[in-house]
Amino acid sequence: MKTKAKMAAAGLALLAGAWARAATLHVEAESFATLGGWTVETQSIRQEGSSYLMAHGYGVPVADAETTVQIPSDGTYAVWARTRNWNAPWTGGAAGRFQVVLRGAGTPAWTSAELGTEGADWHWQRAGEAALKAGACRVALHDRTGFNGRCDALFFASAGERPPARTPAGTVRDDPKEWGLVVVGGGFAGCCTALAAAREGVPTLLLQDREVLGGCNSSEVRVGLGGRIHAGPYPKLGEVVAEIQPLFGGGVRSTSASTRTTARTRPSSSPRSGAASPASPPRAATASTCSPSRWTPCRRTASPPSSPATRARAR
Repeated sequence: MKTKAKMAAAGLALLAGAWARAATLHVEAESFATLGGWTVETQSIRQEGSSYLMAHGYGVPVADAETTVQIPSDGTYAVWARTRNWNAPWTGGAAGRFQVVLRGAGTPAWTSAELGTEGADWHWQRAGEAALKAGACRVALHDRTGFNGRCDALFFASAGERPPARTPAGTVRDDPKEWGLVVVGGGFAGCCTALAAAREGVPTLLLQDREVLGGCNSSEVRVGLGGRIHAGPYPKLGEVVAEIQPLFGGGVRSTSASTRTTARTRPSSSPRSGAASPASPPRAATASTCSPSRWTPCRRTASPPSSPATRARAR
């Protein structure tokens, strides 16, 4: 009888352990049903093994990302968010702050403490404790700042459970090929460097960890390209920039006919690359504050109104 009692006690302990493990819930942020104003960001896949959600609102809080999860059983859950304070290495405070909001059946809405306020590295930040009932629960990520708050995942823990560690994705493999130049980073400087070197016949490898090229000038960040080229003691500096910059909307422009022809109208083929380069469409003439001899960001200006005396002389 004692042996049977011990076996029954052991069985109950196993069941209790299984229940405790079942009363945890792991939710990947990028799997949310509705992203609202949040976007899926892939920048940290190699570090985190996962993409994450980012609230990129130019300083204006974005709409909530929402989804529905199934709470496994009634109880008090410790809620954790995997996040980081992205500006911690440079400044005090936290620019990208957000909260977790829970709306479960039969329980009042619960709002966490502000998250994204601690360390610069990815980590699990404790959001607080919430009393939840079994069943459907609406989960929302509520942005507070519009300045790139980040959330990788949420974890609901009970019975002393803690969030799991992340496993970085992918392995690094050697490339047996030899290169004359390796450019690390596909921002605008990297793109121009790689293109110029390749046209000179240098075996060139451009490494980029993003889905698109362009860095801050890409469609991901959307900072307009500007700055001066063809200036100073190096008049040819900026040839590649002028060739591949956006033709309209914030680029640089010259009022010098000779410079504009050199930069805008490329020959039908390049002896170095052998690739055809179509000529750019002509621009309409507009008043500009550009210097005729230098490349500067242009501002359109209205012509000053003429006086009656001026109009009379013109007639």
